[in-house]
Amino acid sequence: MTLLSFHRILVIILVMGILAGIFFWVIVPFLVPPQKLGDFKADVNRIVGNVVSDDPGNPVNPPLSVPECGNGVCESTEDVSNCLLDCWVCNGNGSCESSIGENKNSCSSDCVSAPVCVVDGKCVLSTGETAVNCPADCKVESGGVGEDVAGVSTLSCGDGSCSGSETCSSCSQDCGVCPVIPVCGNNSREGSEVCDGSDLNSQTCILKGFVSGTLACLSNCTDFSTSACVAAPTQTCGNNLKEGTEACDGTDLNSQTCITLGYSGGSLSCQTSCTDFNVQNCIVPSGAIYYISIDGNDSWSGRSSDWNGTDGPWATLGKAIGLINSGNIVGGDRVLLKRGQQFQAYAIISALTSTTVNPLVIGSYGAGARPEVIQSDQKNAAIFFLDRLPAGTGITLQDLFINRTLRPVDGGWSVWIRNGAAAVTLRNCEVQGGYDAVYANDCEGYLFENNTIHGASRQGIASSCSNVVIRGNNIYNNGSTSQDHDIYLQGGIGYKSNILVENNLLHDAISCFITHGVYDNLTVRGNQVYNCNFGITIDAGYASAESFSNVTIEKNLLHNLYKYSATYPTAGVTLDSCTTCIVKNNIFYENRDNLTLMSIGGGDNGSSDVSFVNNNFYFTTPTHGVLTLSSQNISNISFKNNIIYTPLTKIGGGYPLMVTQMSGTTPTIALSNNQYYFANDPTINFYYLVALGVPGYLTHDEFLQSFPDADANSLFGQDPQFVNAINLYGGDGNIGTSDDGLMIMTASPAKNAGTTITQVSSDIRNISRPQGLAYDIGAYELSD
Repeated sequence: MTLLSFHRILVIILVMGILAGIFFWVIVPFLVPPQKLGDFKADVNRIVGNVVSDDPGNPVNPPLSVPECGNGVCESTEDVSNCLLDCWVCNGNGSCESSIGENKNSCSSDCVSAPVCVVDGKCVLSTGETAVNCPADCKVESGGVGEDVAGVSTLSCGDGSCSGSETCSSCSQDCGVCPVIPVCGNNSREGSEVCDGSDLNSQTCILKGFVSGTLACLSNCTDFSTSACVAAPTQTCGNNLKEGTEACDGTDLNSQTCITLGYSGGSLSCQTSCTDFNVQNCIVPSGAIYYISIDGNDSWSGRSSDWNGTDGPWATLGKAIGLINSGNIVGGDRVLLKRGQQFQAYAIISALTSTTVNPLVIGSYGAGARPEVIQSDQKNAAIFFLDRLPAGTGITLQDLFINRTLRPVDGGWSVWIRNGAAAVTLRNCEVQGGYDAVYANDCEGYLFENNTIHGASRQGIASSCSNVVIRGNNIYNNGSTSQDHDIYLQGGIGYKSNILVENNLLHDAISCFITHGVYDNLTVRGNQVYNCNFGITIDAGYASAESFSNVTIEKNLLHNLYKYSATYPTAGVTLDSCTTCIVKNNIFYENRDNLTLMSIGGGDNGSSDVSFVNNNFYFTTPTHGVLTLSSQNISNISFKNNIIYTPLTKIGGGYPLMVTQMSGTTPTIALSNNQYYFANDPTINFYYLVALGVPGYLTHDEFLQSFPDADANSLFGQDPQFVNAINLYGGDGNIGTSDDGLMIMTASPAKNAGTTITQVSSDIRNISRPQGLAYDIGAYELSD
């Protein structure tokens, strides 16, 4: 054997190395696909990545701080000269392809501009970031459940770690739900929005501390708008006006008396705190009680309500009437008829032994329907006839059904009060039928309250008396002609005064309320008047001279005053021959005619010093006007602080507001601080008609040219912003409360836009005026 020299051995080793390099650099890439090589490298990486440990079943990752040849990543200290296994791939195509292992270290020609570690929370393998050179962005996982293959710096959605390119939108499992970016105006409350359009987060005006109204959202969705909410009215104890939650206030007892509170009489007052009534001066019922039952006997004492073996009730009302007239039943005594039974009577009471504070009472006892008292057979007679009872005496009829349904056309009344001065009270009764249901002529001092009066052939109540209170009654369906009325205050004999008609329901008749004759100090307040042709009429229609002075018509609701009969004309409020009269704080709703001022009777004085102030007018039906002046001798008329609202621009043969003059001189009328609004076209103003020297219809501008001092400081074309005009009564079903449909909202232009009128010290709810800098226009006063 020939021994090789050392020099030859070195040459052989060098040649073998060169041949091996050529093999790996040239031959292997053509023989083995990159995917296989990648699998091979991954196998090597797994082999290297798992080291011997005490627990062979739990692989341990290699230290991350030391570069490792064979981990599948060509790191910054490695290249083809010292780690061919990791850094062998570089195809030089100008694209840095991480899928075949290219990175900045292995292939700087393709990946020359890629950063190594940008520390942005995203592990970007294509730029060379690894768990070794960029631990802030990358990690090597152990290959456990829910993780990537052990030892490989890749990411996996669902591994519980929001890493690399994972985001809330691409991997909510790891990164959580993306924060909502609110879009204001889509009617859906999102993110930090307090509200959005119709989405009010279940909030209301009431929950915000107001009493009613409509809550809205600001256009930027940052808060609520309370401009349409209604604040609780302020109340002042001691101003003689019941306001808000007060039970009473001074002289304003809210229509209560000792008798309505269950006492037999006396003087009621209000506590100084306005929280309750003072009943110390009310009279506790006393005296004897007499009972009447159809099962009784007039020979018994009548002192027992039922037969007790030795005694029991009377059988007839006539027995008691005889003892009343003879003075044996006196003031403080009570005659009680058994409920659920029927009695016949022609009860003439012509003498009383009683007082106004301790009256005689005819009422009821037991359970069931009111005892029914029907007429006897006498023609032209009454069931109860109170004849010429003297002043200072008192009698009360209560809790009875007084029924005269024969309704003879030649006379006969259910209740007749004639030529007396006694304090007569009719309370909590139903009175049906008769020529007039209740007829009181030339008398003094009666009280009709909380009754139902209906079905008379002519008048519900016909009265020619002074010192009268008609309160809280439901009066309807009486009469059938224009001369028939629910309430008829007739002239009678002489001068009448001190009439109060308040808080009644007057409806479904040709005429709801009318008065003729000579009256002073007449107040019509707080009534609901509807479904009649004529509402409240102060009428000088007699041939003789008539006059009315100091008339107040206030806080009434007059609506649908045209529906009862198409045969007759219509009117809401009519004033004839009226001096010092005021129409204030009323609601006129869906009427054909609203206000008429005329003087037509012979010898009448005409009308002067008449004010129509702080009323609300709303109508969508054909109408002849809001205000019609149609006669002579009319002077000093005021029309101020009124709201007139209609969706119509011209109605029938007239216009929503007409001022007409039939003859005589042009009326003196002061118009100011009114608000006029056409919903369909707010740019069209109201029209006026003045027949004297100014032909035809006038626009508002033309009217002002003819009468340059008229209608100062009025508002045109601005919506008054009612709470809800189509829901007149609001949520509580009552008028005169804080959720009424025609109440203005906080943002209304009518607020603080009125003029001061001393005769209008409060609004329809008894809220004092003004609440702000000035009076509000219309029937409601808002708190500032």
